[in-house]
Amino acid sequence: MSTEDWRTLLNKSADDFCAFLIEKGIKCTVEGGGDYFVQIRTIYPIKIYSNSNGDRRIVVEGRSGPVEKARLISLWEEFNGHSFKGVNIFVDGSSRGQVSSYAAVIIEDGLVIGMISGCFRDNTNMRNVAGEIVAVEKAVDFCLKKSITAVKIHYDYEGLCGWAEEYWQAKTPRTIEYRKHMREIAGKLSIKWVKIKAHSGSSYNEMADKLARKALLKCKLV
Repeated sequence: MSTEDWRTLLNKSADDFCAFLIEKGIKCTVEGGGDYFVQIRTIYPIKIYSNSNGDRRIVVEGRSGPVEKARLISLWEEFNGHSFKGVNIFVDGSSRGQVSSYAAVIIEDGLVIGMISGCFRDNTNMRNVAGEIVAVEKAVDFCLKKSITAVKIHYDYEGLCGWAEEYWQAKTPRTIEYRKHMREIAGKLSIKWVKIKAHSGSSYNEMADKLARKALLKCKLV
C-alpha cells in the first residue's frame, strides 16, 4: 500500500467514525492530524492511529473519566464490527525489576463492568507473565463474586490458557498455583479462551495494557 493510499484510508476512517458518532447523538468534527494519526473531537479529543498494515486504534485524550472513555471505546469497537456479547475479559501485565503489575478489563455486552489493577513483589522471574497470571485470577474471582457463570478470556500469551487447560505442563510453584486456582473455579465458571495477536489494536487490550503500565508507574514498591 502506498503512503498516499494509506493516508486516504486513515482519513476515510476518521470521517466514517465521526459520522457514526453523530448518528449515535454525539457531536463530532475531524480536526486534522500528524504523520500516523488523525484527530477528531467529541467531548474529548480522540486520535485514530494506524500502522503500515492498516491496523487502527484510538486514544481518547483529555481528562476523560473512565466511564466516558469506556463508552467511546465501546463505540469504536462497534463501528469496526466487533461485537462482544456476554462477559469478556482482557488482561495484561507489566514489570520492572522485582516488581510486577497486573490489569484486567471486564466488559459485558460491550459495556465495561470492571477494571482491576495493582502491583506486587515478584521473585519468579516471569516478568510480564506473572502480572498476566494475577490478572486472570483477579478477573475470574471478580466474576464469581458477581454471580457470573460464563466468560471469554482474551489472551496473547499461550501459557495463560495452556496451564489452565493443562495442555502445558506446570513446572514452577507459581504456575502450579495458577493451575490449582483455575481448577477450583472450573465447576463454577465456564471459560472460553480467545487467542489474540499482541498489540493488534484491540481497544480493550490497549486499555488493559495502559492500566498495567499505570499501576506499575504508581506502585510504591518500585
